[in-house]
Amino acid sequence: MPLNERVSAPQLIDDAAKMYIDVLLQKSHEVRLNRNYMILNVFVVVLFVVVFGGFLYYRYKTKPSVREHNYKIMKDQEFVLSKIRWYKEQNEKMNQAASPITGLPALDSNDWSSS
Repeated sequence: MPLNERVSAPQLIDDAAKMYIDVLLQKSHEVRLNRNYMILNVFVVVLFVVVFGGFLYYRYKTKPSVREHNYKIMKDQEFVLSKIRWYKEQNEKMNQAASPITGLPALDSNDWSSS
């Protein structure tokens, strides 16, 4: 045997078998990944449904009754009306304290004496 020829290392299996095993391993890996992704997607969907369903159930259970709703509306209306009355009273006080000639608010004598 000439020296310039390469001596190949001994092989336990041929190249066709190696390629076949590589293809099988790649397919196996793809199947495993697809299965894991499917499990993850199902888990995410179930989690979303549970969270969204829980939120809707909570909103349903804490929804005020018609009586409570009407009571809240009545309280809100009373609050608005009390504020309107208060502002009217303040406006009437300012108009009563105003000078009839100029329409400016009158000054108390106590305001000048404190200086």
